[in-house]
Amino acid sequence: MRTKKLKIASLCVAFFVLGGTLGVFTTQYVQHKKNELRKEAQEKALQFKLLGKTLEKNLGLAHKNNFEKAIIIRNHLYKMVPTKENAEHDFFDILNSYYESVYNPNVGHICQGMQIIYMIALRSQNIPSRRVQLFDK
Repeated sequence: MRTKKLKIASLCVAFFVLGGTLGVFTTQYVQHKKNELRKEAQEKALQFKLLGKTLEKNLGLAHKNNFEKAIIIRNHLYKMVPTKENAEHDFFDILNSYYESVYNPNVGHICQGMQIIYMIALRSQNIPSRRVQLFDK
């Protein structure tokens, strides 16, 4: 009987210790994930700033209003991005997707791809935009 009580007590202690340890590990893991997400958000913000400065310099957007900037950017993209289907394009890497789309003749876009590149360029200039699809709900 006594050994049974000792086993139960030792199991309770083990669960208590493991539970506390798991709690610490869980907290550390959650904190690590939050730091990763924060770092990714900072990197994306930096990429948007870099693209914004590049577009401002190359397209002469310095003293234009948002409407003029949007027209100039749209004209630039229509001239530079070939119209062709590109099923596998990574839009998550902002700078790379913009530069590949504009300067690589083998990469082109139609419809949604062109819209996403345009939205990236607009966002880099702090111009609000939204996606519109043919079959929106």
